[in-house]
Amino acid sequence: MPDFPAAIQNMLNGRTVRVAHMVELLLDSPKRMWNGFRDVTTSDGKTWNGLGGLGSITGLEEDDTNMQSTELRLTVSGVDAALLQTAIAEDRALYIGKLIIIWLVFFDEEWQPIETPIARKAAIIDGVDVSRHSSDEGPSVRSLSMVAQNLFYGRSLPPAAFYSNRDQQIRSPGDRGFEFVSDSIETVIPVPW
Repeated sequence: MPDFPAAIQNMLNGRTVRVAHMVELLLDSPKRMWNGFRDVTTSDGKTWNGLGGLGSITGLEEDDTNMQSTELRLTVSGVDAALLQTAIAEDRALYIGKLIIIWLVFFDEEWQPIETPIARKAAIIDGVDVSRHSSDEGPSVRSLSMVAQNLFYGRSLPPAAFYSNRDQQIRSPGDRGFEFVSDSIETVIPVPW
């Protein structure tokens, strides 16, 4: 069992544990959410917007037996217009490759956060799906599903480039860091001692 601060350890030893997952999307303008019914500010000064039970997370479990990368999926129903515009934007760089951190937060009897949030999982956003669910009883609801891979996804893949000037110019035009690599391969540099 991890070494928790005393206040959390006392709660874990008691009969009632109030805990929630909080999601931080590290986009250009970070988004912080949790499944509660009100906004909450944690001791680190971050404010988390309550989704009112409209969010879900799947894939938090770890598979240590076969060391495979697990997929994390965050789903939010009733998405606000700003987040929807980011999801459907043509510039996928707004979210692809950005970091998601899932935090574990413990609460007191009044549902005020105690201690600082504890990082539970981190993942890299791989894609976003937007869907619309129609209902006969009212307006349709948009859902946003964000798929993320853990930090070790693709670690066994070979690099997609060489350490050459040509590849460096594709990645960073004007960078001269690899310009003289081919000239220096067979060069002998005499040492003065």
